Amino acid sequence: MIRPLFVLSLCLSLFGCASSQMKPATSSQSEPKSAEVQALENKVSSLHDVSVFKDSDERLFAPNSVDDYQRNFTQIYCGNKVSPQQCSRWFDQAVFSNFSQLYFAADPLAVKKTCANEPLICDDLVSLETLFRRLHNASVEESKQQKLSRIEDWKHGKLTDDELKAALHLDFKFKDGELLVRTPSA
Repeated sequence: MIRPLFVLSLCLSLFGCASSQMKPATSSQSEPKSAEVQALENKVSSLHDVSVFKDSDERLFAPNSVDDYQRNFTQIYCGNKVSPQQCSRWFDQAVFSNFSQLYFAADPLAVKKTCANEPLICDDLVSLETLFRRLHNASVEESKQQKLSRIEDWKHGKLTDDELKAALHLDFKFKDGELLVRTPSA
């Protein structure tokens, strides 16, 4: 009677040891992938977070500088032969161009559509800049979420490394557990 109990306890202890040895091997195999995922998520998040404008960030137009900016523009670009209407159009185009460059993720067509539908939002340059900022930040956040989703797809084997690189617009590799991102060449 002691012998079967001994064999049973020996089997249980061997099974317990065998299964405990298998678990660390499995978790150590998944750790590099989760470390890679975390590194990619951190990189994508930091790249996007840098592009987000905060309320405390400097603006092109402060309420007290709009008139000075317009006056300087008129003096530089609008001589005697330019009508006030033409000068106003050029000014509006220059401002829109500056906003489009600074707030690069804002869709200019969405800005124009919003201004057409809600003219009060675009009535002054401070409000127009606020609209550009909001659309820019929303677009950056959407891009970030899409890229994080693609990383999840890669984590679950739905994307190859090359497909993920294309989706993230990053040329990266992992070397000794460290994420290396290559600088794009011109």
